Amino acid sequence: MSRARLRVSWGPDRHPHFLLTEKDAVSLDVFQDPGAKPDWWNPGTGLASLNTGPPGPTNETFDVPTGVPLRLQFALRPGPQGKPTAVGLEVVQLLRVSDKGTVTFDEFAVRRGRFVMKPQGGATLPGRRPVAEIPDVMEVQGGQHPLLETGPGASQLRISTDFVDITALWWDLHHRETSFADAEQGRWEFDPKYLDPACDGDPEGLRVLASTWGVPLLWFAAVPRSARGPLRAGTRVGGSVFFRPLHSAYAYDSATFTGIIDPRHRTEGMASLARYLLTGRSRGQERSISHYKGNHFASLLDREWLPPPAKGQELLPPSARMVNLPIGMERQLDLVARRTKDADPPAVRVLLLPWPGALGTSAAYTHALKPGLAAHAKRALALLWCTGAIGGPGQPLTTRAIAPPSAAGSSAPLTLDPLLWVGGYSRGGEAANLALAANAESVSRLISMDDPTVANHRKELVEAAAKARKAGRRLQVLLVKSPHTGGLPRALLDALTAAKADLVTLPDPAGFARFWARPPFTGPSWQRYLLSDWDARADAVAADVKSEREKAAKDRGHDDQYGVFQHVVAVVGGDVFKDEPQGAGSRGFVEQCFGPWP
Repeated sequence: MSRARLRVSWGPDRHPHFLLTEKDAVSLDVFQDPGAKPDWWNPGTGLASLNTGPPGPTNETFDVPTGVPLRLQFALRPGPQGKPTAVGLEVVQLLRVSDKGTVTFDEFAVRRGRFVMKPQGGATLPGRRPVAEIPDVMEVQGGQHPLLETGPGASQLRISTDFVDITALWWDLHHRETSFADAEQGRWEFDPKYLDPACDGDPEGLRVLASTWGVPLLWFAAVPRSARGPLRAGTRVGGSVFFRPLHSAYAYDSATFTGIIDPRHRTEGMASLARYLLTGRSRGQERSISHYKGNHFASLLDREWLPPPAKGQELLPPSARMVNLPIGMERQLDLVARRTKDADPPAVRVLLLPWPGALGTSAAYTHALKPGLAAHAKRALALLWCTGAIGGPGQPLTTRAIAPPSAAGSSAPLTLDPLLWVGGYSRGGEAANLALAANAESVSRLISMDDPTVANHRKELVEAAAKARKAGRRLQVLLVKSPHTGGLPRALLDALTAAKADLVTLPDPAGFARFWARPPFTGPSWQRYLLSDWDARADAVAADVKSEREKAAKDRGHDDQYGVFQHVVAVVGGDVFKDEPQGAGSRGFVEQCFGPWP
């Protein structure tokens, strides 16, 4: 029997990422005679192949027999200081190597688990802790593992480690139980709101990913509930990268494990995550969050809150009470997924939130603004499928032109959308513009939500639209704009129209001035609802609006709070409203921007 040398790499040899070289974190073996089907994936079977020499920092070479089944078994267990934890990436592949070094793939196996919520209670806040539930038995699929690539030479394989799933590690490092007393005083080691059942978050669909290809290190992936079960045959799974502004960001280290264990993640980080993902509590729901007080309570509502005044004090005007309200991205993106998964053709999208690692746009999002973002996003989606976060049990994923043969009993295959959506809110929109400019060939939609810099990027956006046309498609642009960030950028809109981009501006330009009129309001609208605690005090609100205008006119450093309110409405609100934000007849700007093309 002839033999060959099989080289397997899992990262660059020069300057490899710390997660790929941590002591005891990586295990790689190639076994021959892996045992009879269907349990060929069992780690207790087979004879280990010989390593032909000292391994490199991110590669090993094995002496293997040709033409016979071999089991490649790779696992990466991230953990600080040589203390590996749960598996963050795993590749198990049945393959063969020919005499000429050609690698063929028989089957691969994945361990598709899930996160379940472990209740906590008693003296602590009624909350949950996500706990990984990993099956002992692996699912077998036909063909090539989604995270395994061939080349660049014969008998060479590359494991795609662009992202590592650190969800279990994240909760192990950062979760703390919070007492009622701490909640009442807003004093805690861990901001509990996202995990609090009363706040209706979806932590079972949240994954924390660590990037090994650059800054930022941390990314959050929010998988809609509707995408976490069986999906129709041919459902296209895509990614949406959304950049948040930096006013609430904090610098953390993206070059060492310090960036993962940074204690600010469990307070400032979890608070910001809650703001973007949670949906504000309505009047009928707010009693369930009464264990929070002051601004912590106010920041969980679906409207600005007017608390009863203390004895002897006057009621505060809206300008003194405005807080950053929840944006509700989880709920709105799931509403979209419910429609698109049953559309023709079916599709779902996963929200990818890069977590800014510094305080300037370029420094915070450095490598996400460079070419290759769509390829990295596709590998993130493949990793999420491998871990069980996307699709139903046994449902195959097609990452290549030829669909893999399905194992017995498996369901309809999914496909990955090669085109990415990018978006951002406020100055996060600047990052989205830069990411689009660097990745115009692979981005199909730009979502710009009240970006004050968007008009400055006219040249890049028009060039991106031209590249899309050259590729036989039209760039989709959804632009939400308020007077606070300069109003409608007419020159940009005209240039994008001339470049044949598909363009939607929200709210409708025909009613722009009417929509953004300041209070007091005359009819039902999202803005009126947000300030509805002051409905009976229209005169006081009118006086407050006038006072804020005068202060801003006299002092250039004063932020007119009703202008800031417009900026909040541009991401929290919408122009389709009935009764309340969660009402069946309401549709927020986020839902419209991430939904089917109008």
